[in-house]
Amino acid sequence: MAVTKVYREGQYLNGALPNREPSLPQKSPGQLPRKRPIERSAPRNTLKKAAAVFSLLMVTGIALLILMGYASINKDYSSLNEIKANVAETERYIDKLKREIEYDISNGDIEKAVSENDMCYPEDNRIIKVEP
Repeated sequence: MAVTKVYREGQYLNGALPNREPSLPQKSPGQLPRKRPIERSAPRNTLKKAAAVFSLLMVTGIALLILMGYASINKDYSSLNEIKANVAETERYIDKLKREIEYDISNGDIEKAVSENDMCYPEDNRIIKVEP
């Protein structure tokens, strides 16, 4: 432990002379050196570090949840677009089948009427061309 000089109106306390270094207290031969008590600021720093780690983990977790949400939305949009493409293809196929059915019905009716009335295609000399 260091001895400090205290000045008071030109006088020295403890009887020390101005040019002489203060003497350190003498320790007895069996006595261990006295240690300065350690300041316990570790819990405060540990708490700050723990709070920083916790907040970092929270931010990372929230970011991962947001990314997982976007991935899920993207997957849903992909499947929705695939379904829309299948619906459009099916609608085109249905329209094609409707046209074929209408053609078959109209041609079938005509052929049936022709066969019932013993009709045939006209010969080339019987075709008359009308010009406007």
